[in-house]
Amino acid sequence: MAAVTLAVAVVATCVTVAGCAGPAAPVTIVTYNVQNLFDATDDGTEYTQYQSAGGWTADRYYKRLIRLDRVLKEMVTPKPEIIALQEIEGRRVISDLLRDFFRGRYQVAMAPNSNSSIRVALLSRFPLRSLRIHRSVAVAVCPGPTHRPPVELWGSREMVDAEIDVGRSAGIIRVIVCHWKSQSGGERETEPQRIQSAALLRTLLTAADGEQPTLIVGDLNEDVDEFRQHGGSYPTALMPHGGVEAGPAVPGGVSFGAERSLLVTSTPEAAGLRPEGVVVYSPWLASTANGSYYHAGRWERLDQVLVLPGSGRGVRTSLRVVDDDALVTDDGRPARYDPRTGYGFSDHLPVVVQVSFEAVD
Repeated sequence: MAAVTLAVAVVATCVTVAGCAGPAAPVTIVTYNVQNLFDATDDGTEYTQYQSAGGWTADRYYKRLIRLDRVLKEMVTPKPEIIALQEIEGRRVISDLLRDFFRGRYQVAMAPNSNSSIRVALLSRFPLRSLRIHRSVAVAVCPGPTHRPPVELWGSREMVDAEIDVGRSAGIIRVIVCHWKSQSGGERETEPQRIQSAALLRTLLTAADGEQPTLIVGDLNEDVDEFRQHGGSYPTALMPHGGVEAGPAVPGGVSFGAERSLLVTSTPEAAGLRPEGVVVYSPWLASTANGSYYHAGRWERLDQVLVLPGSGRGVRTSLRVVDDDALVTDDGRPARYDPRTGYGFSDHLPVVVQVSFEAVD
């Protein structure tokens, strides 16, 4: 059986709504991997420790909602207008959050169904103008005459792709919320799945001709400098812009390029659809923050807000990692949530980015 990679864009629904917040410049967006936020209802797809048989209770669930509300209302400043959450079990969690804490002030975009136990969610104070759901899959097909359907070998988590009307400062912007494959199982071994997700994003952005301001947001499980951190020994989903498209040699003398990756730049003016590929700007590269995730003795910048300014626009950004005392341990690392004890918040820290798009003469 031959493996064939397909980029699948599944249209979930479209919405047209009005009556939300007015224009704002800049826009404040927060991305936060909340670490396995499961509700208190057993659906059979939960991780064992988040099932009632594993000791998970409604009280512990509700306390997690209280903590999330505290983070988003008290610790994230300025008040976020767009919230991207990762590792949410499903719509019940967001419904409880909106009903009991946010009083419905946000509109929500999520996949209606999922192939994963955890999903991403987009909450916006601005009107949502459209919504699409995308998922990338690798399939195996049988060559020759056959009536057997293709077999899915691997599939990404769903990406939430929304158009948001942020008002006169930028008009309608596009926000794509992602949670890429983790590095569990080996950094190099799992890189093809992250590259596959990057390739799908390249296809989506290229099809839009680069006209619209776009933000790629979420836990990409990839540092903005991943390629250099591994000595350039293999391609990564995020590659540095400039000079890598010809590619160094991998062991065995086989060269590679960046034709399926996103190219990351530290220069906002360089971002856009370029002959060499899709070039996105990372505010991390202008920040002195160490990172938002700590693993194996080092900080990593996995939680991303990557910017494609759009045709005829410039962009200004500022980035802050939310590291209030409650969110970190005594040594400053993220206070990971422990479902057995109820201690902690998440193994990631929230990342807040303010972004403004400006017309360029």
